[in-house]
Amino acid sequence: GTVITAKKNAYSLGNYVTINHNNGIYTIYGHLRNLTVVEGQQVQKAQQIGTMGHSGFATGTHLHFEIWSGLPYAGIHHNPLKFY
Repeated sequence: GTVITAKKNAYSLGNYVTINHNNGIYTIYGHLRNLTVVEGQQVQKAQQIGTMGHSGFATGTHLHFEIWSGLPYAGIHHNPLKFY
């Protein structure tokens, strides 16, 4: 996919990455310790995009993960468990 957002120190999500999978699906990975990608970069399956952390409003190390059909926060939010 294509990295459309790679932000540091964003409000509640802290350091986060948004990927457009070029099929109508977007994913968000938040609360990262650091980012290893930049906006506009093409990424492949299993490629590292950052390191888990607890940036933003988080009290412990974890990965905040969201799946959207259409643009995040404007499209349809999906339960990620349905994709496993």
